Amino acid sequence: MIYYFDGPTAFEGGASGVQEAAFVLSSRDAVLREMARRGLDPNAVAAVLSPNVSLGRDFFENIAKIRALRRLWARTLRDDFGVTNPKALPLRLHANVVGSLCTQQQPRVNLVRVAVAALSGVLGGVSGLQLAAYDEAFATPTEDSVRLAIRSNQVLRYESGVGRVADPLGGSYFLESLTARIEEEILSLYRDMDSRGGWLTLLESGWVNERLRKRSWEIQRQVEKGEREYPF
Repeated sequence: MIYYFDGPTAFEGGASGVQEAAFVLSSRDAVLREMARRGLDPNAVAAVLSPNVSLGRDFFENIAKIRALRRLWARTLRDDFGVTNPKALPLRLHANVVGSLCTQQQPRVNLVRVAVAALSGVLGGVSGLQLAAYDEAFATPTEDSVRLAIRSNQVLRYESGVGRVADPLGGSYFLESLTARIEEEILSLYRDMDSRGGWLTLLESGWVNERLRKRSWEIQRQVEKGEREYPF
């Protein structure tokens, strides 16, 4: 059985943006290797893969993570699996604005939080986008809150104009340097995971869950000591 990785679940479980992206790549490799074992061409398989990632509170980190992951997705497919199909190399990424960035207090402010996070996903270049409802922190979303989440998505898509340009923030000194740093960190972790046996081995051995547990504990410690303003 292939356990394909879901970014938002791990992110809310404590994963950093770097860990989330490295896990996406590592689990993708597990899928490609299993499909190759069954006789399927990686050029065909990679063309239909569409992983999920999270969008949290850090606006620029969201964008840089997506840009870095897009670069690494194409490069590792080409270099490690010999993929040449132009329809397989581009990353078709779906992003979820995680409900954990919402608060129970003053819940309508969550509309702003969700919209800002969603905008970062669009500027980063996601192909699909799902927004959290503003009341997810304390209730099953109502019809009204779900409608507002959908309308926020539609405003970004049809009224803001931000989707007209590919990589609109490319060339920004800050964003380019941040993307380069995050890309290097993702690649380092991804290669380390491969050297340890890859996604399935690390998942089944508990290595992945242990990394999430350690980071969750560290985040909680930082929040309690006032070293960090928010957990996600």
